[in-house]
Amino acid sequence: MNVSELAGEKTKQIDHVNSLVEKNSTSGDRAFRAPVRIKADDLRLAVDSAQINHSSKLTALNERLRDDYIKEVEAGVGRWNRIIEKAGIPFRLRLPHKGFHRAIGNFAGHHISVDGAVLTKEQWDRHAPEWLPSAEDYKYVQSLMSGRVVELGKFANWIAPPTRGVNNQPLNFEYVRFN
Repeated sequence: MNVSELAGEKTKQIDHVNSLVEKNSTSGDRAFRAPVRIKADDLRLAVDSAQINHSSKLTALNERLRDDYIKEVEAGVGRWNRIIEKAGIPFRLRLPHKGFHRAIGNFAGHHISVDGAVLTKEQWDRHAPEWLPSAEDYKYVQSLMSGRVVELGKFANWIAPPTRGVNNQPLNFEYVRFN
């Protein structure tokens, strides 16, 4: 039969061809088995919902929220990159892979580079100083953020004062009362 003739024929359903295949197989050859028709109901697993690990649900929820957060941050990084580009500075900000330097979640316990490559512990230890802040970096940031400021209208030296307060309130508006 020609393939073009098959296209014009009505589809036939054959549920039990095992015996036909076995009958027509030559001796010495293995008999082929036709695929068995499986109903969708046969594929369902009997799982008691009370037995589902709730921590896996929480992990899935956290992963979804993390993905949404990453999308928001990517948009912000994109805006900063456009500003940097307009200023003529030959530099681009970029986010690391979502598995980079994770201590919790699906990537915990794995050594993932900023580009998403899975590394050995030795490779990670060799490159981590290039990617992560040093003890000196932490010390410097702490020096910038010295002194607690709680006076109305005053801002810490490491925060740029806004042009106006929340909901157009004055900068010295008492948002929080310390009793």
